[in-house]
Amino acid sequence: MRVKIDGAQWTHERIVATTIKATTIVAKRSTRGERYARPQMNCWISRLVLCVALMVIWVGAGGHDLHTPDEGRYASVSAVMADGGSWLVPHFRGHQHLTKPPMTYWLQALSLRVVGHNEWAVRLPSLIAQSLTVLMLYWFTFRLRGRTTAVFATGLYSVMIGPVFLGRFATTDALLNCFWVCGLGAGFLAIESKSARFAALHWIAFALAALTKGPLAAAPTLIIAAWIALGWLGRTRSAREFWRLHPLIGLPLALVPIGVVGYLIWKEHPEVLETLRKQTVGRMSGESEPGEPWWFYLPTFLVSFFPATALLTLPWFNMKWRDAVRAFARGDLNALLLIAVVSPLIFFSLSEGKMLTYLNPMGAPLALLVAVMLTRWVDGSAHARLPDVRRTLLIIYSCIFVVVMALAWFAAGGFVWTMSVLPIAAPVVAALFACAVWQRSARARIQALGVLWAGAAIFLLTIFSVEARVLTVAGASQAITIAQGDRATTAEMPPTVLVGFLYPPFDFYCGRVIPSAYSVEQLFSGRSLTPPIAPPMRGSILFITEPQWQWMQLAYPPLVARVRVIGSWWRWFDRRTLVLAVTEDFPATLPSRDPAAPKSAAEAQRNPFTFGALRSVGGE
Repeated sequence: MRVKIDGAQWTHERIVATTIKATTIVAKRSTRGERYARPQMNCWISRLVLCVALMVIWVGAGGHDLHTPDEGRYASVSAVMADGGSWLVPHFRGHQHLTKPPMTYWLQALSLRVVGHNEWAVRLPSLIAQSLTVLMLYWFTFRLRGRTTAVFATGLYSVMIGPVFLGRFATTDALLNCFWVCGLGAGFLAIESKSARFAALHWIAFALAALTKGPLAAAPTLIIAAWIALGWLGRTRSAREFWRLHPLIGLPLALVPIGVVGYLIWKEHPEVLETLRKQTVGRMSGESEPGEPWWFYLPTFLVSFFPATALLTLPWFNMKWRDAVRAFARGDLNALLLIAVVSPLIFFSLSEGKMLTYLNPMGAPLALLVAVMLTRWVDGSAHARLPDVRRTLLIIYSCIFVVVMALAWFAAGGFVWTMSVLPIAAPVVAALFACAVWQRSARARIQALGVLWAGAAIFLLTIFSVEARVLTVAGASQAITIAQGDRATTAEMPPTVLVGFLYPPFDFYCGRVIPSAYSVEQLFSGRSLTPPIAPPMRGSILFITEPQWQWMQLAYPPLVARVRVIGSWWRWFDRRTLVLAVTEDFPATLPSRDPAAPKSAAEAQRNPFTFGALRSVGGE
């Protein structure tokens, strides 16, 4: 008997032999044991991971004071907008604040009106944006790679140090990251599925990102274009696929919102164009900010995206350089993820202006890229040599544990601080467990990764707890309490002047602009400042840096006789500030300086090991 299959003649004997051979192969594969089986995640596990991932973002996020300067500046601008200021032109300390598009200020101002004048309201847009990023990452990965990889990607992203911390900050970074990830994922799905809905979502994300951070909104579109171009060179993609995004329609429509807002601002303040140039070209060229060395982002990358960076597949480690280069031209999802990680790293490394937050949008693509490799590692399907991630994590977490415990014991005040940071030992214990069970089976490796993830989550929650305790003495609330003295905590803060520093959170907490003088002498020549500064009157409060206070004692003894020290405040570990109550009106003109005194105050020396402020926390 002969049967025609796919144009070839198959005899009865050939069909039987082929069937027996296929059955034998399946039987051999099934007898290899659980080590090479592909375990599947249960639904309840994925839900648990999602819940914990969101919990890590939200726990205690509004329970501590605003950080300075960025959170204080954004909060102050948004508070002015919410209290009746212009919703088109943001204002900071009486001046137009045109360095960023207004989307972040709009959302924070709306939140302040709905939630109230507190830290939760200011951070709420960032928290929601970071939560949406986590959910989008899970949905995108689940759609393309299945539940196991989605759980790995979401869990890994939820314990990355940089994205989690920035997701809890009241700045533009979490919002830009959300729109960046949305635009990148929607663009990929639009090209793969030829869906106009995903193309529209890509350009909506573009428009929102432009209203948040300006020109950086184009980054996801450029990454997708580079991915298609490299795929075209590798003959795996067609250049015509880019038109599935409908750029001739989507790009002009996406530019309409930022164009309208920009035009309305430009009509009132033509200088916005120069500000925009300084914020983009100026930063990239180093004109408006001092340049950093080209390798600045390499340690930043390793620390910000830890523990994902400890699990990377690298050339000369798991694959050859030639294979790594070919991966960029493969045209698949992994190629897009590689480009989304490597291209921003190269671009920002070559630019002169560098900030730690610029790399934040690389976190989600990196988490997905590592999750794909983790899935191959745990089920034994990886052809490359498996890196010993368990020992790598054990060594790194052990070093972190030793350093933090030493700082807590010797520098921060002894037993109480040591016990408060003890939970950071959780990932060390988890890594020891992973070392013990890693080689047993695929299921054991998944359990080990789950324990490692739980340990990393406990590590982050401990750091958040320490952050809240530090800001009880280094935050604006503590300074205001000292300034009020015996007054009720709800009483209005007396007239206050900052000498030697600027502290934006004060403006937010006090509900007004707090005058700031750069030196003692400017107290008498500050009428031209905004707001103007008049010589302090009786009942006023001066916050003065320690170097300025020491110089004032040497140069102007008559002024020292008119004040009384009522306390001291730490603006971080090494920033001690004296709180002075003015007991007698200052003269209208500056007294003569003592000829034997220095001409100016000494420069403050930063010392990261001056942790005197922490000794007062925890009842010590």
